Amino acid sequence: VDAAKTIQSFDIAPNGKRALFEARGEVFTVPAEHGNTRNLTQTSGVREQYPAWSPDGKWVAYVTDRTGEAEIAVRPADGTGTEQILTDRRKGYLYDPAWAPDSKKIAFSDSEHALWILNVQDRKLTNVDSNPRAEMHDFAWSPDALWLAYSKAADNDLRQIYLYSLTSARATQVTGARTSDFDPTFDPQGKYLYFIALKHENPVFSESEFNVATLKMAG
Repeated sequence: VDAAKTIQSFDIAPNGKRALFEARGEVFTVPAEHGNTRNLTQTSGVREQYPAWSPDGKWVAYVTDRTGEAEIAVRPADGTGTEQILTDRRKGYLYDPAWAPDSKKIAFSDSEHALWILNVQDRKLTNVDSNPRAEMHDFAWSPDALWLAYSKAADNDLRQIYLYSLTSARATQVTGARTSDFDPTFDPQGKYLYFIALKHENPVFSESEFNVATLKMAG
């Protein structure tokens, strides 16, 4: 079966020489130029999803259902060694594991609308925040691995940006509640936080209905 036709998610190695792909419930690494394609998981009865390469290049994290529930797992990126399951969940789905720049922590979200930080060494879980109105899929680490930026929907369903400090274990709202802001990311030096904001209303009058439409609001 041609797995290239069923790719669901992907990532790039820190040195840019290999890529990670999730296809048909397996995790593959593929060379950019020279080398072999490796199936890291090789589990016909288990589904692995959302692979992510650690910044130090040593590990690959992903979501696995090997235990019967969704868990966060890691394994050596070079194809040697065995899988280590780092969580012990009881229900629900997990999404989008994201390594901290220090390769010591992993952020991820779940189907219970919560955002988590996992310490890889001692497997301690920290609940960053939760959002009763929607799942949390957009979050990003600061370059110094001391902050996690994310968006959260308010009662009016507009999203605001928050910054969670790992030092103080507190989250601070940094954008207002009158527009929708999401997809935060830090610049490489950690001085600026970029995000998408729906601030440009650009109302267009309808020629067939007595109303207006707001188009191309993102900026």
